[in-house]
Amino acid sequence: MGTAELRYEISNGARRSRNLMDPLQGVIYGNIFLKQEVTLTGPIDGATEYQYVELAGVDLVAEGNTSQPFTTGELPAGDYTFLGFFDVDGNGAQTKDPDSGDPVTLPNNQFRIVAGQKVSATISFDLIFN
Repeated sequence: MGTAELRYEISNGARRSRNLMDPLQGVIYGNIFLKQEVTLTGPIDGATEYQYVELAGVDLVAEGNTSQPFTTGELPAGDYTFLGFFDVDGNGAQTKDPDSGDPVTLPNNQFRIVAGQKVSATISFDLIFN
């Protein structure tokens, strides 16, 4: 078992997207899955959600900023993928789903849990949901 300290950032492409309508401030929502249970279109049917992530008070307005850290609970050693969105318009609390204008991740946000260690990873929001 091990843990990960995750920080979040906005890619330059997402930051400059014409679909981004709101300041890059809000709450990050997502889940951590085993890498092999995630495809380009998302988690496979029956994929296990190993860790729910909710990180409030995130401010990524300034270019080059990363969020405060989110530390996972104990996870079995292995390769993981974070899938989630940055609720910049403040309306995702109930549905936990992105809507138009929210930055979202791609399944390339991966990290490896090593037994007995705390690893660090930076997760990038690469697209604006449209």
